[in-house]
Amino acid sequence: LFIACALLSLPSYAQNEGRSYQVEVLIFKRNPLLVNTDEIWRKDLKLSYPANTRYISRIQPKGTHQLGGHDYTLRKDENHTVLFHQSWRQKMWGKKRSPSLIIRGGQAFGNHRELEGSIKIHIGRYLHVSTDLWLSEFAFNEDDNQNTQDETFSGSINTLSWPRLPSLPNADNSQAYQYIFDNGPKPSRIITLREKRRMRSKETHYIDHPYMGILVRMLPCLLYTSPSPRDLSTSR
Repeated sequence: LFIACALLSLPSYAQNEGRSYQVEVLIFKRNPLLVNTDEIWRKDLKLSYPANTRYISRIQPKGTHQLGGHDYTLRKDENHTVLFHQSWRQKMWGKKRSPSLIIRGGQAFGNHRELEGSIKIHIGRYLHVSTDLWLSEFAFNEDDNQNTQDETFSGSINTLSWPRLPSLPNADNSQAYQYIFDNGPKPSRIITLREKRRMRSKETHYIDHPYMGILVRMLPCLLYTSPSPRDLSTSR
């Protein structure tokens, strides 16, 4: 009886794979004046994009957003800044088969943004979301002899392991690349958000952090097409 029940439960995982969902993600940061600035920042950060990384495609118009009310409230509040708010359609796969999606948002500083990193969404019995994001505060050094960086990064900024944005959706980006800042914008501090959460569809989920927050909502699409992981890829 036990074996029979186990065999009957196996197809439920397989049936979940390949289903299309509309995913909506809103990421915001808190006003720096409201957070604790006495924290000691790590100097040994290792930032990199996973090997199986894709750009987000099948982006949906704002009229389909379910988190628009939250976006409006956050933008009206001077204590918060919305960095990223997008909705897209995605076919769900198991953990090993699902790609990580590149996230970039906020102000641009040279080739980088305030918010960078990736989000991975996969499905089993439930939906699962994993975040590997970093929020950077930048400072400009216009004079070689003038150091405007946060002192916790002094002497280590040029050896910080910094990833380059992948040039191709299927490129192997598991290695972190050195980034030369010279006299351009320099991160005075970098805050990471690495979380793993189990989620349900049709519910709004909140990932909290002292310096930022993430709202995630996923809705099953009514129409399903033939499954293919390539639906997430774009050519650039």
